[in-house]
Amino acid sequence: MVKKNLTLTFEEASLLDIEKYKRFILDLFANGVPNIRSGQAVLHFDHDGTLQEIDINVKKWRKKYPQPLQDFYKNVKMIAETQLS
Repeated sequence: MVKKNLTLTFEEASLLDIEKYKRFILDLFANGVPNIRSGQAVLHFDHDGTLQEIDINVKKWRKKYPQPLQDFYKNVKMIAETQLS
């Protein structure tokens, strides 16, 4: 793995604020927010503005183009098992 650096410059920010921003950015990366595709992240903050929760919603499947059913099912093999009790 090759390490990369991210440099941010804050003007007129206290060390406490910079640490807060650093923790926020690290939490986003640790939870995969920058890697979301076809989805969204909802960030929840407390009354102090501290990130408390991240909800990630990803579309797992979406039908893009209509496809005739016979084309869809021609490669599907179904095995049905029934158990009588």
